[in-house]
Amino acid sequence: MQAYLPTTTIGWAGLLSALVLLCLFLWARREGRRGRTMAAAATFRLWGLDDIADLMEAYTIGNYIGRKSVVRVICRLVDRAKNEGIPVMFAKASGKFVDHQLTTEDGRKAIAEKLRVAEQMASLVTPTPAEPTPTQTTTAAE
Repeated sequence: MQAYLPTTTIGWAGLLSALVLLCLFLWARREGRRGRTMAAAATFRLWGLDDIADLMEAYTIGNYIGRKSVVRVICRLVDRAKNEGIPVMFAKASGKFVDHQLTTEDGRKAIAEKLRVAEQMASLVTPTPAEPTPTQTTTAAE
């Protein structure tokens, strides 16, 4: 007959407690990651990138079947890329992002600076019309 050992019971209780604490830690970590992903999706939606926000939300909550599932969002993105073309999709997304940037003073300053730099770059690349030579002016006058 086996004798009752209290250390065995305490050992099992300690192991079970450690396992419960580990599960709670991992669960809290997963929920924190979900919350951060949903906040990022809300930011993307604010910027006008609704398809990316839908994809992130569906993945975050684990929606793999249904009306707004991961698969349906990906299929919608592929269909839009086939029908409209990827450059059109990027043009729409960048237009929405610029619209969002224009809502803040810092965004307007950043865009104005980018436009100033772009104008300087264009003036360096664009050839200036050459001065007419004296032979050109005499032939034009005759």
